[in-house]
Amino acid sequence: MNDNKKQVSEWSLELTERLMSNKHIRPLPSSAIIVHSENKDEQFKKYIERQFTLNDAEILKNQLNETSKEVQQEKQQQQQQEEYEEKEEEKIWWLSKDDQDGFYSICALFFLFGFLFPPFWWIGSVWPKHVAERGGKMAVRWQKLNRIMSIGFSSILLILIIIFVVLYTTTTTI
Repeated sequence: MNDNKKQVSEWSLELTERLMSNKHIRPLPSSAIIVHSENKDEQFKKYIERQFTLNDAEILKNQLNETSKEVQQEKQQQQQQEEYEEKEEEKIWWLSKDDQDGFYSICALFFLFGFLFPPFWWIGSVWPKHVAERGGKMAVRWQKLNRIMSIGFSSILLILIIIFVVLYTTTTTI
């Protein structure tokens, strides 16, 4: 076994020496371009230095730094706002902590109270958002029922308004 290991190690050494010889690996030609990835802001600053006078370049670089800081602050504020909205929505989502299917979700309450005050169906048909991701199958069904009831109620209400307007105009003209 030792002989076998020696043969393998000698063979790998010979292969390495052959590959490293001048026949296979040569230095790069003088016209070769080597690309190093740099920060895009740094590349842009170098471009500004080459294209503009010294005073103008300094002014532009200062403005670039200020705008990049403002953009970063806006992104952070937006992320914080989104996180806050998600946390607030999670607090009001469920009526029962043990419910995983969404039977006791806020959508069910909107559906039930829609019989007393029909605009709750309108609210329940569009809110809360992302029902399929967070609510479960039954929460999605509740929201669909809210949509159906809101369309039905809106249609009946619209028809009644049209009928009353037509009756009012015909009785006042006679």
